[in-house]
Amino acid sequence: MKLHKYKHFIVAELNPDILINSFHDVMDYIATVNYNYPNQPSYFAFHKTNFPSAFFDLKTKFAGELLQKFVTYNIQIAIIGEIQTESKSLNDFIRECNRSKHINFHNHLEDYISKIHSWHKH
Repeated sequence: MKLHKYKHFIVAELNPDILINSFHDVMDYIATVNYNYPNQPSYFAFHKTNFPSAFFDLKTKFAGELLQKFVTYNIQIAIIGEIQTESKSLNDFIRECNRSKHINFHNHLEDYISKIHSWHKH
């Protein structure tokens, strides 16, 4: 895990080689960051390589079930990496997620960090 620390927030980036098969696979990671930085907003960045191909096949419901847990627990995340798909439903899903603060898809980590900075401007 790599931490990117800023004045008003932290972005915890998961190593791209770690595979996430369930919400439990990321719970220790999230708990560690929140425990060590309890008074600072934390955001989490996952790479598209952290997820099995079933995540991007909406028919499996894996993405919906996993991402709903992040929303339920008020955990803000981004999935980093270019996702090329001809699936209209996946493209619509990504577009809807990007309208929220909970789940975002970005080609580059820097894009996510810029978006977070815009949320913290006073």
